[in-house]
Amino acid sequence: SGRDFTAVGQIDDLSAMRDAFVPAVWTGPDGKSFVVTGWDQKKQEIYCEGPRELSYLTRGIPVDTVHVNDDSGATPFHGALAGYSELSITRFVPSYRQQHHSGVELTLDCERSWPPLDFDTDGAFLRLPVDWFHDVPRDESVKALEHILLRVAPAVVACDPSDLEGSRSGATIYIYDSFGGGVGLSESVYLRLDEVVQLAYRIVSTCPCEHGCPSCVMLPRRPDGNRDLSKRGALVLLERCLLYTSPSP
Repeated sequence: SGRDFTAVGQIDDLSAMRDAFVPAVWTGPDGKSFVVTGWDQKKQEIYCEGPRELSYLTRGIPVDTVHVNDDSGATPFHGALAGYSELSITRFVPSYRQQHHSGVELTLDCERSWPPLDFDTDGAFLRLPVDWFHDVPRDESVKALEHILLRVAPAVVACDPSDLEGSRSGATIYIYDSFGGGVGLSESVYLRLDEVVQLAYRIVSTCPCEHGCPSCVMLPRRPDGNRDLSKRGALVLLERCLLYTSPSP
C-alpha cells in the first residue's frame, strides 16, 4: 500500500478493549494522537493512522458480567451482607464516549469492538436482602445505588475513577478493581464501606432533583445506561442500610 508502519507504543489487553477499538483515539507516550483503524489479534498488532490534530478524545464503555468465586467470607453489614472476594469478569466494550474539548460528549457504537475478554480481579460486593424491595422496584433501585456507590468510592479511597468499575446482578452490587489481578483499591472500598454508604446517602438525600441527575445517581461514564433509574429507590435502600439496627437477642 506504500504506507509506512512505525511502532508508536504498547498497550495491554484490557486497555486495548477500552482504548483501541475502531475508531478510538489513542494517545501515544509522547502525547501525539492516533486514530485506530484495525488490528491483528494473532500478531498482537494494532494499526493506527496519524499523528493527527483532533478536537476530541474517546473512552470505551465497558459492559461486565461478574461472578463471585467465593462468597463464604461475606459478613453482616447493616442488615445486608458485604464481602471481599476474587471475581471472575467477562468484559465487552460495545460503545464509547467521544469527548470533545468544547465539553460536548457523544455516545456512539464502536465500528469494531474487541471480542469479550475474561479476567480475574478483586472486588467488594454488597448483597441486599429481598425484603428491602417490598415498596421499591428492585432493578431500577439497585442500578441507581450501584451508580452512586461507584461515583463516591474513588473519592473515599482517593483513586482515579477509572481505577474502579462496578456492576450488579439481582440484588448484589459489585465494586472492583478495573484491571486484571487487582491492585487492592477495592479492598479499601470494602474496609471503608460505611464511609462510602454515608457519602452516597448525603449526596442523594441533598440533591434537589426529583428523579435523578448527573449530580447524584446518573453516572457520566454510563451515558447509555442512565435510563430506568430510581433515585427514590436508591435513597430508600441507603436509609435502610444506615438506619438498620440488629435484632434483639
